[in-house]
Amino acid sequence: MKKVTLMLVAAVLSIATLTSTNVYAQDKQEKKQSLREVLGLTKEVDQKIKDIKATYKEQEETVKSTTVLDEKAKKARIKEIRTEREAKINELLTKEQQVKYETYKEESKKQKDAEKKKEGE
Repeated sequence: MKKVTLMLVAAVLSIATLTSTNVYAQDKQEKKQSLREVLGLTKEVDQKIKDIKATYKEQEETVKSTTVLDEKAKKARIKEIRTEREAKINELLTKEQQVKYETYKEESKKQKDAEKKKEGE
């Protein structure tokens, strides 16, 4: 009886974890689609932005995993990488799109901060 109960609890927890992970992935995908729509990106520009983000994400992961730098140096380097990434993305956008992109990022940050605050309560 105990084994059946434990197996049932494990199954429920597994399903809950998979469901929450899937919902998070869907939210992230909807956010990306929303950015494309907000900025009116062409498929070509959208792909270029994806490539830029992937390249700089690799660089960030390399910095995070290195043992050569201390935490302060890692944070500084990651900040540089993100600044470079944003500059590359802005090169692809029109002035109007750049303004919309900045507004979009600010709104996303506010939303993320609100979610973190809500989780902390």
